[in-house]
Amino acid sequence: MTRSVTLYGTSGCHLCEEARELIDRYAVYTALQVHEADVLEHFPDTPELQERIPFLESEQIGSRLFWPFDTADLHQWLQGGMST
Repeated sequence: MTRSVTLYGTSGCHLCEEARELIDRYAVYTALQVHEADVLEHFPDTPELQERIPFLESEQIGSRLFWPFDTADLHQWLQGGMST
């Protein structure tokens, strides 16, 4: 089953770059589609989300995964066993 997730961040965010690298390494072995989006464009009136970048969101799972996370956290979240 292909999962689709959105990585929210913003330009110049080094933690967002770290998260993307981790996700890309994980995605090599899985059917994971990753889309990137600017948190300021998608959540302009939600400073509590803007302050917590990077984070992943999946409509299929119905939850978000906030940084910091590792590949084990990512895997567990994608399996539906972790929500934040």
